[in-house]
Amino acid sequence: KKSFISEVDLKKEEGWFSRLQPETQKPLAIEMLSKYVVRRNEVGLGERNDCIKVLCGLLNFFGEEEAKEILIKSDWSSPNWNPIKEMKSIYPPYRNTIGSLIREAKSESGERWIYENSAVIKQSKSAITIEDVFPTELASNLRILNKYLKYEDHLVITSFCCAVAASLKLQTKLELNAATDYEVVTNLFTATVGLSGSMKTALTTTFVKKPLALVEQQIKNQYIKNLKQYIKDLKNNKDDEEIEEPNQTQIIISDATEESLQRLLESCDKEKQSVLVLKDELSGLFVFDRYHKGTERQFYLLLWDGEGFDVARLHKGKNVFRAAKETQVSVCGNIQNDLLAKLMKDSSGDPDGLFARFLFLPNPPKVIKLPKPTEQEKKENRQARNYVQNFLLNINQLMPFTYQLSENGLALFNKYHEEQQVKAIGCKRAAAQAIYRKSPAKVAKLSGIINIVRSLDNLEEFVPADVIEAAIKLVDFSDKFTINFENQISQSSEEILMRKLLRVSGKAQSHMAWRDIQQRLSQEDRARWDKETCTKALEKLAHMGMGEIKMSDKGAIYFKKLKDWN
Repeated sequence: KKSFISEVDLKKEEGWFSRLQPETQKPLAIEMLSKYVVRRNEVGLGERNDCIKVLCGLLNFFGEEEAKEILIKSDWSSPNWNPIKEMKSIYPPYRNTIGSLIREAKSESGERWIYENSAVIKQSKSAITIEDVFPTELASNLRILNKYLKYEDHLVITSFCCAVAASLKLQTKLELNAATDYEVVTNLFTATVGLSGSMKTALTTTFVKKPLALVEQQIKNQYIKNLKQYIKDLKNNKDDEEIEEPNQTQIIISDATEESLQRLLESCDKEKQSVLVLKDELSGLFVFDRYHKGTERQFYLLLWDGEGFDVARLHKGKNVFRAAKETQVSVCGNIQNDLLAKLMKDSSGDPDGLFARFLFLPNPPKVIKLPKPTEQEKKENRQARNYVQNFLLNINQLMPFTYQLSENGLALFNKYHEEQQVKAIGCKRAAAQAIYRKSPAKVAKLSGIINIVRSLDNLEEFVPADVIEAAIKLVDFSDKFTINFENQISQSSEEILMRKLLRVSGKAQSHMAWRDIQQRLSQEDRARWDKETCTKALEKLAHMGMGEIKMSDKGAIYFKKLKDWN
């Protein structure tokens, strides 16, 4: 039927499925079961072992009630197979994952499920289109550049918005509320999340690097002009006056270190130029060092808000103090699913909110068939590239300005801001709270950029409500993905927690009080899992028959281990 499936392959399948939006996962499971997974029968297909693996995968991922709903809707039964009745003979812990379902659907036993042909996947595309955000002519040219690459619209939109942010002059801002001095700088932190080989680098090359070529060239020409003047001034300097050497500002720096970025920002403060940091791998940025201050991670927290910084340099044997009064730095990067999951786990709930500041966007796997382009297609691509390059060059000519919200825009933003704060207060997970609290600022930054793009020919000082609405759709799409991503991580860490609780409580002959269990957990474990999370894990262990819970008269919880983890 098929060759042995490795654990690595199954985890890859589970990984991309778990990153989908919750409203997509159930319909997709139904599609696979109803059309692509063989049913148990008498002629050798649908071996019982394989069917049980699929059932366990459904129970493990969705839980009993949702798994039952999926089985009913998919009608995955036969004269010799009733999966709902079969579920009663299966008990946790379930050894199989949702990867078992996907592998069965992709197997060669009958019709194969193919990602690109899935009706469910096609319906779960970007929440917003390029045409919803950008003017018609710009959208048309971006479509030409994306014709064969087939990136999702949300990836094209946010990548190009990063290029726009990098083209705007320092001190370009959006005032959100004059009564509270609430304003944001027009910069973005974005990250594409995808498996290795999903052409993440090509995305930034096509919609960021190449479009910014003319802007970079202009900055370089200005530097050469300043350098010639500097050399001329040195020759004419007969009084030994100190003449400051010009700095070469750059629009893009790749994989910048904290030191190199500081040096660049000092010079950019004079040139009124914002900066874009491109990172092919964002992992270094997200490393959380709880024992040291002044790390690169904390530096980017400062840059997100457009704050300045002071730095001491050694110049001609003397300490010289220099300052970047304001900053306008955008980050556009890529990261693999598994690595992001590990970093989120290691940071114990995003304590400083750096993850929450990013627009994380999924880059689902796809098959790209490279064309043999016609001469007409080559011409169209060159014209499209030229159009977006000149579009950004025109943006780069704009003077710094503080934009404001229109009356309707203010009403919409205030409503959204309040709703997100309510969600944050009602949410128990710290990482999700941080995401909801940062959502309004991300909407504001996007709104400021999109408004400039839309009204470039006749700049609109007051951002209208429809621009804010478009930004909200993008941010909500990103936030749902990120929260779902974090939830899946937390679910996978639940098993780790339950194993630790069994090991700790197993040292006692009788019921162990919660305070004693807590004291035997490491300091790192106590920071990662609070009492409520641990209590739920103990209750689940009791439900699985591995332990027993007793409550004291005062409501204190006591737990006794009954079985080892299988």
